[in-house]
Amino acid sequence: YVENQLKKPLVRLLECVLPNTEQALFHGTNTKKRGVGSGALKASPLAGFINKSLQCVGCRTRLDSKPSGDDLALRLGDTLCPRCNEPSKRAEVVTQQAQKVRAAEQAYTAVWDACHTCQQSALDKVLCTARDCPGYYRRMETHRDLLAVHEEFARLAIRTE
Repeated sequence: YVENQLKKPLVRLLECVLPNTEQALFHGTNTKKRGVGSGALKASPLAGFINKSLQCVGCRTRLDSKPSGDDLALRLGDTLCPRCNEPSKRAEVVTQQAQKVRAAEQAYTAVWDACHTCQQSALDKVLCTARDCPGYYRRMETHRDLLAVHEEFARLAIRTE
């Protein structure tokens, strides 16, 4: 394919403009293969400069503790900063997070109901996977948002027990 479909037409087109067209295009340093990086470079070029840290659930300030594996949410001090951890502020933060969970659940239910109405069945599972349907993308987006809010609330609930 490369020889017949790409190489020959390119050489023919660029012959009059570039001397030694085949040599210039298909041989030399521009055709060297590069190896794939390892470790953090696989994720992104900037991954080596990013430090993952936890944030306060209430005010989003960076917390001092370093994350270490699966027990992130279980360690004390990883949920609220000292200012938000005061008893009066803690109740307010829990209430705000509960309201966020409720709003996300209501949004997901509204989209889910719209999909049930479109499918004309309130009891069956939604089977729609139409990529051109805006409801499908809204359903996927609200589901992702709902999972994120539930995860954050669970992190807060573990800390306040």
